[in-house]
Amino acid sequence: MISALPATSLDFESLKVMTARPSWSLYFHVPFCSFACHYCDFVKTSRFDSNLTTKYFAALDRHTQYWLGNQNVGSGSIESIFFGGGTPGLFTHEYESILARLKEFSVPGVEISLEANPNDISKESLQIWRKLGFNRISIGIQSTSDRGLKFLTRDHNVSQATEAVRLALTFFENVNVDFIYGWPDQSMAEWEKDLEFVVQNKVPHVSLYNLTYEAQTPIGRAQKAGKISSMQADEEFERYDRACVFLGEHGFAQEEVSNWTKPGFSCIQNHRYWRSDYYIGVGVGAHGFIPNDSGIGLRYAYDSHIERFCADAEPKIVIDERNRQSWLMEYVSCRMRTTEGLNVKKINDEFDKSLNLDNEILRDALMEGRLVLRDNHLSLRPDELFREQAWTLKILENIKL
Repeated sequence: MISALPATSLDFESLKVMTARPSWSLYFHVPFCSFACHYCDFVKTSRFDSNLTTKYFAALDRHTQYWLGNQNVGSGSIESIFFGGGTPGLFTHEYESILARLKEFSVPGVEISLEANPNDISKESLQIWRKLGFNRISIGIQSTSDRGLKFLTRDHNVSQATEAVRLALTFFENVNVDFIYGWPDQSMAEWEKDLEFVVQNKVPHVSLYNLTYEAQTPIGRAQKAGKISSMQADEEFERYDRACVFLGEHGFAQEEVSNWTKPGFSCIQNHRYWRSDYYIGVGVGAHGFIPNDSGIGLRYAYDSHIERFCADAEPKIVIDERNRQSWLMEYVSCRMRTTEGLNVKKINDEFDKSLNLDNEILRDALMEGRLVLRDNHLSLRPDELFREQAWTLKILENIKL
């Protein structure tokens, strides 16, 4: 059940647990963009001025103080910090106060990531980010095709993307690039050019997302109206499969259906999400997952109203009241996206359920190697990860609830 909090702050006393405090990650949502891309359904706005951004960053800092105190975040317990958006790369010194506040709570060498677009990256911005403590940059390139960039309404070109990556790697060892595949009429040659960009520019981490047509976006509405024909699923799979083979040949390990890494460059923040570890989300549209007395944990989200967030002295959030069955469903769906897979023993020990692997479909998949059971972990062969949602449903059907 989803229920909104009353017009007062969250009663943190009801959420405290009487055990040792966990380790943490923090996510900060920065909703400002120079232009709103037509495929993106994240909370964002391109209508802002310096007055609004000043108020917003002050609110981020204020809310951060509130969460740190009320969740008893201990010294040295924060493992990763991520600024997403929106376009966090539009800003530099605005992060100084928040990062300074988090320093005493963070482990040595804490991973601090910033999302940026190619046009945000300059020698000056990179120097400032590094001085502030950022050590990981994620660059939204999305395509190296002029047709792809135009369809995705990106405001950079390939030469700008190449220079941005070159500069970023000059200042930061840990750099990720994002690409989107499956846009209308994308050729295999265009997709291979994207993959070659990763290798040629010696990028150590890459995230590849198949295009989704979200209902509230311009391209989602256009598709619904029949103005856009989406790529067929078998063609999308061909692009995904080509990425698996190509990146594997060039020393990348696949971690999840959309993420590949060179050794030593795995994203800590990603793994915390995939493992359902605790994290605090701050900002409009931000989500968080914090401990509570039930032992399940509590998910919450801020709403998407920027001015209201700026005015609130304390977090006003929506709480997701989950039961153990919904938590199990989330665990299975998250873990089957990863190459590590789900822990069958955990289903028994923590959920008091059992997975029936004698089901004909699951048994045949294990015999054929499409499913792999190793050290109590059930995972999908890389090519089957593309169909992880269907496999998740089949696995849930065979857990005795």
